[in-house]
This record gives sequence, C-alpha cells and structure tokens, in this order.
Amino acid sequence: MMCFDSMRRMDRGTTGRRGFSIVELMVATVITMIVVAGSTSVVMQVMRSNQIIRSQLDAVVVGRTVLRDISLELAGVELMYLKQEFKGINVPGSYGDGKDNDNDGRVDEERPDGQDNDGGYVDRHVALGGAVERPGHVGFADLGDWGVDEDVVFDRDRLRFQVAPKGDETLRIYEYSIGTDSGDDHVLLRTTYTTESDGRGTSVTEPLAFGVLGLNLLYWNPNMARPNWVEAWDSAEAPFPVPGLEAPASVYLTVAVYSGMAPLDALTLGFGRPVDVEMLSTIVNLEAVISDPRYEATRDPA
Repeated sequence: MMCFDSMRRMDRGTTGRRGFSIVELMVATVITMIVVAGSTSVVMQVMRSNQIIRSQLDAVVVGRTVLRDISLELAGVELMYLKQEFKGINVPGSYGDGKDNDNDGRVDEERPDGQDNDGGYVDRHVALGGAVERPGHVGFADLGDWGVDEDVVFDRDRLRFQVAPKGDETLRIYEYSIGTDSGDDHVLLRTTYTTESDGRGTSVTEPLAFGVLGLNLLYWNPNMARPNWVEAWDSAEAPFPVPGLEAPASVYLTVAVYSGMAPLDALTLGFGRPVDVEMLSTIVNLEAVISDPRYEATRDPA
C-alpha cells in the first residue's frame, strides 16, 4: 500500500511538468506577431525597391533604344541630299521633372539649349600639354560646363531628314516627334516617307517608344563665328554663311522617359509636381558633313 508521502512526491513531479499558462501563450503570440510583421515589412520594402529599380531599368532600355534607332537613321544622311531636306523644329516645353536637380532652390528653370540660363555655370575646359580644349569657348558657357542644362524643362522637338535611297527607292525621309497613339499622349512616333522609282509615294507612322516625356535636339552649327549648339535647323535656308555647310556637323539627342510606378495617365504633369524620369543623351556626328573639305575651316587649330 502506497504511503501518503510517496503520493505527494508523485503529485509534485506531475505539476513540475505543467504546460504554458495563458499569459505565457499571449506573450509568445505577441512576440511572434511582432517578428512576422517586421519580416513582412522588410520583404515588402525589398519588393518595392526591386519594382522601382526594374521600372528605372525599363526606362533606361527604352531611352537607349530610342537613341540607337535615331542615331542609326542619321548615319544614312548624305550631304548631296541635305539640300532637299534636313529640318529640326524646336518645340519648347513648359515643365520638367519638378525636382531641384542642381540644388539652387529653383525647379525646372533651365532651357535645354546648351547655354547657361540661370547664371550658375562653371567652366570645365581642360588644359592638355599647354593647349586648351576648345580655347574659343574658355570663359563662355557651353554644353559640358557645370551648371549648363542641369535642371531643364522637357522640350518636344521634331526632326525630319532625308537619307540616301535604298534599293529602288528614290527618296526616303524620316520624321520623329512626340504624339498620341492608342490614347497615350506621350509616344515617340516615327513616320517614314518613301518615294519609289515609279513615283508612287507612301508614308507609315509607327510608335517607337511609350512614356516619352521629352525629346530635345541641338545642332552643332559650324557656320557660326564661334561654332556652337543651336536649337533649330532648316536646310531650306541655304545658302549659309561661310563655310556654307547645309547641315549640322553633329546632333545632340536627349530623351526623357517616364520611370515612375504610377500609371502615367493618372499623373498631373507640371506645376512643380515631381515626376520620376530617366534622362539619356548621346551625340551623333554626321559623317557626310565632318568629312566635307569645307568643315576643315571650322576646326580649332588647338
């Protein structure tokens, strides 16, 4: 027969292995919820960061594609055809990205014209072994200097030019502009005009890129006393001043592509409202012009 002390010892052993109390379970649940909430927040932030980066990369790809396509078409320009058509039309914009990109307390105060509009440029011409790069521009604000075209509005320029014929074609003209396609007002359009050898003419307009907020073009004018960038060009204005080149030596292309997360058509652009964009630029040399003997007269001896 089991004694009372033995039974008491067994009872103590049983109670020593008791489960969690309600309070302990509640504390554990709260801690678990905090950990899960924190982990979820981190995951959401990482996912959003990845989405932002992906959107920016997509915009960069679009911008590079635009610059590549226009550059390839410009490479087909021949000087003998330029007298017929090479026209760059400046279409000034009214807003930019709504951000103070140069930290001067102002927003979108610059014109994308290759000049210093706000009086804040810093000369960047370099001395190379006793010679100065572009000595004629030392002390003169131009594209490449700090403070020039750093906080610009988005122009919507148009470019139209003729290239050398292909095959049986007697005329091919490309025109680039920002317009509307399928209800989208920010589409870079390319229109191709072709005249066949039998005189038949056709034109095809196609969207080249969507989400394009700005297209800016500058033209290196070798016919100026101090060659520099200009905002428009029209070969129909020939004859030009000496050296009399009918086309620019180079074209500076800049494209602004929307890179935000929200649908573009849901945004109100302008009025200083910030908008996410990727700005990409390139310079295209017109080989037909810079290989012309007349162009040698414009070259800086230094």
